[in-house]
Formats: sequence, C-alpha cells, structure tokens
Amino acid sequence: MITILCSNMASNALGRALVLAQAAQGAGEEVRVVGSLRKGGKIWAPARHLESQFGFETFELYGSEDYFSAVRKFLKIFNKNKGPLIVSKPLPTSFGLVLMAGLAWRKDVILDIDDWELGFRLKGDMSAFDGGLNKVKIVLSSLPMDRMNTDLGVYLCDHIARLFPRKIVSNGWLKSRFGGEYLPHVRDAEVLKPGGDEQGQQVRAELKMEASRLWFGFIGTPRLHKGLDVLVGALSRLEHQNVGLVLLGCKESDPVGAEVLSYAREALGEERVRHKGSFAFEELAEHVAAVDVVVIPSRLNSESVGQIPAKLFDAMAMAKPVVVTRVNDMADILAEGAGVVVEPDDEASLAEGLGQVARMTSEQREAMGARARERFEQRYSLSQGVDVMRAVLDRWG
Repeated sequence: MITILCSNMASNALGRALVLAQAAQGAGEEVRVVGSLRKGGKIWAPARHLESQFGFETFELYGSEDYFSAVRKFLKIFNKNKGPLIVSKPLPTSFGLVLMAGLAWRKDVILDIDDWELGFRLKGDMSAFDGGLNKVKIVLSSLPMDRMNTDLGVYLCDHIARLFPRKIVSNGWLKSRFGGEYLPHVRDAEVLKPGGDEQGQQVRAELKMEASRLWFGFIGTPRLHKGLDVLVGALSRLEHQNVGLVLLGCKESDPVGAEVLSYAREALGEERVRHKGSFAFEELAEHVAAVDVVVIPSRLNSESVGQIPAKLFDAMAMAKPVVVTRVNDMADILAEGAGVVVEPDDEASLAEGLGQVARMTSEQREAMGARARERFEQRYSLSQGVDVMRAVLDRWG
C-alpha cells in the first residue's frame, strides 16, 4: 500500500496530494492519504467526499512543540500501511516529519514538489535571504512555538530537497531548481469534459450571470501574487465591451477575498462582478463551464515563479478559452493556439489579451477551447500522470 503524506489536510495542499493519489491508484496501487490537522481543523472542504476512496487518516500538529508526538503518530499509521511513501511538499509538516522519523533515506521514499515553498516566504523578492542579516531574520521569525512551518524550517527543507535523490516535480521551473521526474497537475479527462449548452447553467442562474455579457472567470483562492488587481484594472479598460468578472472560490470572510471584491466592485460596478466561495471537487466541471473565458493573471515574483495553477488544466479539460501570463511554463502549455499569452504585471498587455478574446466570435472562442482540450488530452490528462507514476514506482517503489 502506498502512503501519501500531505502537509496540511485542512488546506488546498490536499489538492496536490490527491493528484498523486489518483495517479498511483490509476497505476493499480492501493493508496492511503494521511497528514496533519491544526487545532480545530477539518478535512479541506472540497475533498471531503473523497475520504472513503483514499482512506484519509489524520493526526494532530498544533505547534512546534508537537513535532515529536506527531512523528510517533505518523509512524504508527505508516507502519500499519507499509509500502512506499510519497511526501507531498518539502515542508516541516510533511518532509520534516519524515526526516525526523529517519525514513528519508529509504529507497522507497519519494518527495513531491509542486510549489517553491521558500518563494512564498520571500514575499516576492527573488534575492531575499542571500545576505547574513536576512538569514538572522528567518531564525528570529522561527522562535514562536505556535508556528509549524517556520521560515527556518522551510529554508532547511528547501536546501535538503535539492540534495534528495528521489523527486517528482510539477513544472519546468521546479525541475530546473530541484531535478526530478515531471508530473504536472493532471486531471481526469472523463470527469472534466465539456458537456453541452446546459452545462453550467445552474451556476449561471445562481449567480445571476446575464447571457448577454461575456464573463471572464478566475477560479481559485484569491492571493496577492495571483494578479487579481491587474485583472480588475485590465477589465476596467474594456469600458466599451460588455464584459464581467466572476470570482469562484472567493469568500468575503477571507481578508484578501474581501479586498479583491471591494476593489472589483469599485472599479467595475456591482452589476459586472459575481463571486462564490468554495465548492466540492465533484462540482468543479459545472463551475468551470459557467464562465466564458478563464483568466490566470499570475504576477512574476518569487511566490508565482515556481507555480502552475491547477485551474489552468481544469480550464483546458473543459475546452475553455484561456488567457494567461508568461510565467513558468504557461506559454508552452498553451502553445499552438491553445490560448492567449500576455506579459505579467502589465495591465495594458492583459487588457489587450482580454480584448482580443472579447472581440472573437463565439465560434472562434469555441475553436480555441477545442485546441486547449486537444492539447490537454495529449499531455496533461490523468492517463499521462498514471504513466509517469508507474515509471516512478517501478524505479523507486
């Protein structure tokens, strides 16, 4: 049985762990997904319906002082499951536990890296932590005992990960930094597929999305590095176009979400903005289908440079026209006319890309979406992920 260790079962980190689980299961393996929960935490809401399929098991990890007890609890679960171990993310709450448990150098332990975790700590500055003063700062910031993934812990895990011999990575930038086998955020082509004119109508009706307006959609948790301010500014430039913005996965209870919504309503007007909070994976297809065009306006900085949003592959699977920024591999992923690529951090460039799609006929947008779906089927579907996982397990499992 393969154990997949998630860094936080209550967060969207579970999403990548489930990609690995689906690929391993598709390769004919029995899989269990395990990981820690913070105090009062619950399994990440969009994935709760998958608990029986992947045998979720959790253990508590509330603060730095809990690491030794967490290691014991994790070892108890792992020793019961036996078999290979895939560790999701080079973080103290996953990779750190494995290092503390003395398991890291087993030949069947594999580390998966899907984000540049250290980059999130650099707050956009690609050169941070180079100087001695900054290294002192990351030590000092790690002293509070209620923090699990401290700056120092992430820094150490990043450097150990570069030396670790058995790795999977989700994109080209990470491969250049860490090495490893390439396994993108694959999606099941049978679960996510275009389903005709009726698909998405329930969501459109729920959000009162007028059929007369072209709706550009951002799907995912709003974060500053994702460029939503640039997206709003770009849409505001299309003042003569009948377009609107849909934010799916954006909750007003989230501080960043509330800030983005406030800015969007002020810049675009209430009538041109729609939003909805989190929803289950099983409802993903109808939510992607509800928007006309998917936009991924990532900024180019330390937080985004190592990341390919999984929602890009969702959109491609659903045959949606996509507008992305030239960050990481996204331009290559959408090659051969499968989408529109613009420059990052450039409101005018994004506005031009959005305007290009808005000026297309519905038939032209459908043709672009069809090319995206074709490219997805060839390179980024679950069947390709299964092939990679089978090769990885044959080599190291």
